[in-house]
Amino acid sequence: MLVSMSAAALIGLGMGRVGLVLALIVAVTQGGAAIVLVAHRKLGRHAALAAALIAIVWGAATIAVVNVATWLSGGMVALGVFETMLVAGSTPRKNPGRKRRPRGGA
Repeated sequence: MLVSMSAAALIGLGMGRVGLVLALIVAVTQGGAAIVLVAHRKLGRHAALAAALIAIVWGAATIAVVNVATWLSGGMVALGVFETMLVAGSTPRKNPGRKRRPRGGA
């Protein structure tokens, strides 16, 4: 609690506003990653992974600083882990041992 209060005092925000700012950061990164992913950009998976890691860090830091596990903090950690698994599962892999068959007839 002391760490978060000193950070809030350093920024000049109250405790409620710090939580709002952190939630806004998570929301913006998740939204930005979704837009980049839907636009089929090269960095889509990297943006989604970064957004997932930010959600995990935010949830874990909230639990560590406040010393109370709320549904929102646990949900953020769970969402980040789930999103990380989705990104890892959708990443293409090269399989050098598998030979490709030519497409087409004959």
